[in-house]
Amino acid sequence: MNRERLCQLEAIAQLQRVRLDQAQLHAAGLRRELQRAQQACQAGLSERDGIQAQWRAALERGAGLDLAAIAGWRSLAGDVQRRCDENEAARRQAQDAVDAFARELLRLRTQSERSDEDAARERAALARKREEKLGDAALERHNALLHEATSRHAQGAAP
Repeated sequence: MNRERLCQLEAIAQLQRVRLDQAQLHAAGLRRELQRAQQACQAGLSERDGIQAQWRAALERGAGLDLAAIAGWRSLAGDVQRRCDENEAARRQAQDAVDAFARELLRLRTQSERSDEDAARERAALARKREEKLGDAALERHNALLHEATSRHAQGAAP
């Protein structure tokens, strides 16, 4: 019975380790997505800063900006800001996914550790039971030998 239980516990522990490995791979993928989103945000911010710097430089040069040029700058800045906002939303979504999956990963890690502990306890119980049986068998042999020796000694001493 204990051997069957041990086999079951070891199979469960192995399954939990596989699930944990798969979850860790998924978490790594989510972290890569988050990193890409952060890089896209940085690139968008850099582009926005570059447009703002060009706009300021044009104003400082005193370039005669007509309404069409101003509208063009505003349109360009609006497009870049829209992409920045989209990138930031994607970054927040990726961060939320990483955070949510971190909790799932912790749950899976805990289950895997518990399964390993259950299997280890069952192995230890089986080992103790086996040692007790070996000890009992050795004690029985010792008692039998002692009884035999005592019997022979008693028979040899009798008249």
